[in-house]
Amino acid sequence: MALATKPVQELIEVQELMSIPLVFSTGPTMGRFLAEIRDHKRIWANQCPNCGRTQLPPRIVCAECNVEVTEWVELKTSGQVVVFDVVYVPTINPLTGKMREVPYTTCSIKLDGGDATLMHFLDETDPKKLRVGQRVEAVFRPDGERTGNVLDILYFHVIPD
Repeated sequence: MALATKPVQELIEVQELMSIPLVFSTGPTMGRFLAEIRDHKRIWANQCPNCGRTQLPPRIVCAECNVEVTEWVELKTSGQVVVFDVVYVPTINPLTGKMREVPYTTCSIKLDGGDATLMHFLDETDPKKLRVGQRVEAVFRPDGERTGNVLDILYFHVIPD
């Protein structure tokens, strides 16, 4: 007695861009932050006049004190890893609509000169070579290729001990 087999379903791939090609104003606070990255390869945070807390990305109002934040401080482009996650499952990159290459490492970095953290990518994907507290530095896109977004920082490079 032969077992009935199901016919194999043929799958068709349809390439579809997942992002909408529109440009939105970020406002003066985020605009200044992004312009400094684009034009000068500098990372600026704003600092609450009440509690002294720095905010990255900068916001108009302090998330803790709920007061207007108008003071700015320049942070170093180096810092320490606070937490990291090596990702092995491919996901869609919303900026391109294509699958991200795996593995890749996301991390939260406390930049020198402030107490806020910045979420970004690391260039190291081996969890055995990574640890919390490890020193990293920003790697920027070359001059002329920066467009004024957070991805003008390509990734953070792990500084060997």
